Amino acid sequence: MIARSPQHASGPGQSGPGTLPGTEGRKGVGTLVRRFGPSILINGVAPYFIYFVLHHQFQVAELPALVATSIPPLLDALVGIVRWRRIDFLAGFVLFTIALAVGLVALGGDPRLYLIRESFITAGVGLAFVLSNPLPRPLGFFFARYFMAGNDQARLAWVNDRWQTSASFRNAIRFSNVVWGLGFVLEAGVRTYLVFTLSIEQFLIASPVVFYGFYAVLLGWSAVFVRRKRQQAKLDQVGDPPGGSALKRALHPEALR
Repeated sequence: MIARSPQHASGPGQSGPGTLPGTEGRKGVGTLVRRFGPSILINGVAPYFIYFVLHHQFQVAELPALVATSIPPLLDALVGIVRWRRIDFLAGFVLFTIALAVGLVALGGDPRLYLIRESFITAGVGLAFVLSNPLPRPLGFFFARYFMAGNDQARLAWVNDRWQTSASFRNAIRFSNVVWGLGFVLEAGVRTYLVFTLSIEQFLIASPVVFYGFYAVLLGWSAVFVRRKRQQAKLDQVGDPPGGSALKRALHPEALR
């Protein structure tokens, strides 16, 4: 289960050098519905419908019916590959999880082991995010760039330029990298717990709720974090009077010595 690539991500600030190209005025609930509605249908509604019909109407065994739930995400990933002529971040993730699922089926895997395959991968990705933070470009940078720019070359260039020229942008990405990494690990733990406490049908209903719930919380945190960073940047651009601002003198007296 994975969210689709956003075609129009919201960027910081108003139009200008510090603004993601093509993001002015694209806000509101309607934008979120258009962006994530297809993902919910593909990764949440369609898999449950496929499992229910195959298992209950056609008496297909649990494991093959569960494998069939991977068809909608697979088709979505293949459409993205054909459209953009390359395997992007999320398409690669989907293909990897499906390959893992096929391997589990070949080994005669348990249905519940199949259900937590993505949780294993998500937990691994989360840990990799955290451990990659000291690298020149942590994994969170590529994740953030994908969701900020998608496959738009102008936006990709903007993100790359900001990473090279803005220390505050790099610090924000690194901090977000750790937060998202820990969020991935926690989400994987919750879904793994649900696999062994709910029936398969109940899990197919609860899993997208957990996934998109965590995703919404992390996105909400990111929006607040970016807004505060933007406000701080505006305050820094105003400049301080001689001797520094009263607030900075109070919080960082050592800097004035």
